[in-house]
Amino acid sequence: VQHLHKAIGASISARHIDHLADQIVARQMNGWVGGSGVPVMVCLLGLLWIAVHFGFAVPLAPVKALRTRRLVLRRARPDDVTAFHAILTDPPTLRYWGQAPHRSIEETARWLADAEADPEKRDEFVIERDGEVIGMIGARRWPWVTYILLDAEGGKGYGGEALAAFVAHAFASGVPALFVATDTRNAASLAMVRRCGFGEIGRGSLTHETGETIEAVWLRLDKPRYRWPSLRRTAAPDRVAA
Repeated sequence: VQHLHKAIGASISARHIDHLADQIVARQMNGWVGGSGVPVMVCLLGLLWIAVHFGFAVPLAPVKALRTRRLVLRRARPDDVTAFHAILTDPPTLRYWGQAPHRSIEETARWLADAEADPEKRDEFVIERDGEVIGMIGARRWPWVTYILLDAEGGKGYGGEALAAFVAHAFASGVPALFVATDTRNAASLAMVRRCGFGEIGRGSLTHETGETIEAVWLRLDKPRYRWPSLRRTAAPDRVAA
């Protein structure tokens, strides 16, 4: 099983699992009905179960947008730079961000361009409410989740709504577990990730780019196990909309 997990788990996604299942049914049905293909069918279904059970994949095909009841999570555009410059120069918003305020709009433009770089390692979405940009959420490096939300929009449940949608997207894409690191002083952030199901796995010192050393909390959320007869279980009520 360990060898099969290494061979299959690192490269297969939920979408590939669906495709593989279709191929198995199409190619093996005649032999299975006749009785001659039963051993092959059992073997292939066993491999499929291992792939579904372990699911150690990262998203392979980028999704254009995630939609929730109140939000649209979409890919960054160059014209978002003004909104993000306002976010990344707002002292209350940056209180626990760990980076200095941006000194120029060019710096923000470079930061925004990074959101689309190296899709195999990162997957980020702009958080939009009623057409207004209020933050960003995603993975700047899998499997770590990062997020920033305009301080004026805090306390309204937008952060938790965006996080639940991103978690559902990540797990549906095949990511086995997600991690978050947050400042122990950031009670609102800790409460939000815990409500989403993340559990604390450790604490320790963390030095930010600004030079400030803080006590950080590391939290983890594992992908839900699949149960027969439904191979896939949704992690959140909002579904991905391409």
